[in-house]
Amino acid sequence: MGYAGGHTGDSVAAVFCQRWPRNCRAFQNCLELRLFTAFKAFVFMLGSDELREIFRRTQIIRKPTYGIISGYHTLPYVCLGVSGDKPFGTQQVKGKVHVSPRLIIRPQQYEPSYDEIFGEDNVDGELTGRIFGFMGFKGKPVECKSEHLEVRMIDSNVETVLSRTLDDLERNEDITTGVILTPNSRYYPVSIERFISSILEDEFSV
Repeated sequence: MGYAGGHTGDSVAAVFCQRWPRNCRAFQNCLELRLFTAFKAFVFMLGSDELREIFRRTQIIRKPTYGIISGYHTLPYVCLGVSGDKPFGTQQVKGKVHVSPRLIIRPQQYEPSYDEIFGEDNVDGELTGRIFGFMGFKGKPVECKSEHLEVRMIDSNVETVLSRTLDDLERNEDITTGVILTPNSRYYPVSIERFISSILEDEFSV
């Protein structure tokens, strides 16, 4: 980040010295604010180990009964996790992921990111710009696109909402919708990646 070597400070200073002299208090305050903001982002940035832990601890409760590789398919899902705002509440994410075979191989840097798949408004800033599919199905020849995303907060615990969800799917004879439990609802797209990768693992291992 350049904190020890001073590169970050020098770059910020280069911008603001055009408006204020270096001995100006306004310049110093603004520089300190910029550096502190950058430092906070660096310290609290979610690392790859934390992402992999969320990925690993995700529970796939229910999978669809059909495959996705043989053609263009839609994977509806319900993802449940403890609400970040209400410890005894549940965040419920309903959506559909369109998965289709890919015919063109792209370099890793051109793969879609979490925010491109789920939309910026639905993705935490810690996941913005990170490659979707990197942990779960790197190198698999598939395209993914999320649609019909719905996020709700429910005033019931996860166990109650899960039981209700499974009962509703069984009553409606729904054999296509997956059910996922995320260990961290803030980063639920990582758990969606785990859901897709679990299906791909089954199909590519055949």
